[in-house]
Amino acid sequence: MSVSIAVILDTRRVKMNNLYPVKLRVTVNRKREYYPTIYDLSKDDYKKFSAPHINNELHQIRSNIQKIETSAKKIVDELQPFDLSQFENKFIVGNPLLKSKWQKRQPEVTGITKPDPVHEEFDFSPYEERFPIFKEESPTQDYIAVTFISYIKNLLMEGRIGTALSYRDAYTTLKQFRGNVPFSVITRQYLIQFERWMIDNNKSSKATVGIKLRSLRAVFNEAIDQELVKKGYLSFWKEKIQNSDSKENKEIVRAQ
Repeated sequence: MSVSIAVILDTRRVKMNNLYPVKLRVTVNRKREYYPTIYDLSKDDYKKFSAPHINNELHQIRSNIQKIETSAKKIVDELQPFDLSQFENKFIVGNPLLKSKWQKRQPEVTGITKPDPVHEEFDFSPYEERFPIFKEESPTQDYIAVTFISYIKNLLMEGRIGTALSYRDAYTTLKQFRGNVPFSVITRQYLIQFERWMIDNNKSSKATVGIKLRSLRAVFNEAIDQELVKKGYLSFWKEKIQNSDSKENKEIVRAQ
């Protein structure tokens, strides 16, 4: 059985932050499986990994990526014959440097959402006071709070506290508007009403509205990556909204 391991920059689709996900690629007899890491990078930054001198942040990311690849290869060598399910259980589950996408597809039993094992080894206690969203409970995995929490925790693990605070504020505003809702509730009408509510009730500027919507869109794309939302669901965001000439709709289109 032929098995190869590589960490690659997945340039098939750019994310809302204009970056690309770094993924662990496992190829078994020419069949590929991708496991997203916690990192998103630009093409230029990824190319810098081969340079002799890079900044401290990129140096740490490069070191962690090398650790992922080396450790994954070690697990492959230990599994003889190789079994993908065993590899996932030994290496993917609970790995703080990887997003366990396939595990999040497992259906939840009734009750509140469970802690994500991907983040268990990172100490988030210093951030709990500033991020009350971490205490948010959701009936199932397809509620927006679940993906917001995961997204924010990944940002904190990368040291991007300012961006994490921005996403926290976006969720707080959305919760004030309609509460913690499933992604299926977010439709064209929801977005239009959300903008009107922000402008009329919160006296928010168009720029502020755009920031909140971009955060929501990025989290929406993350939910699609984790297969919590169907891939084509977001088509309404552009196709249906941009056909309108209203000021609200134009702002929503700019949030893409």
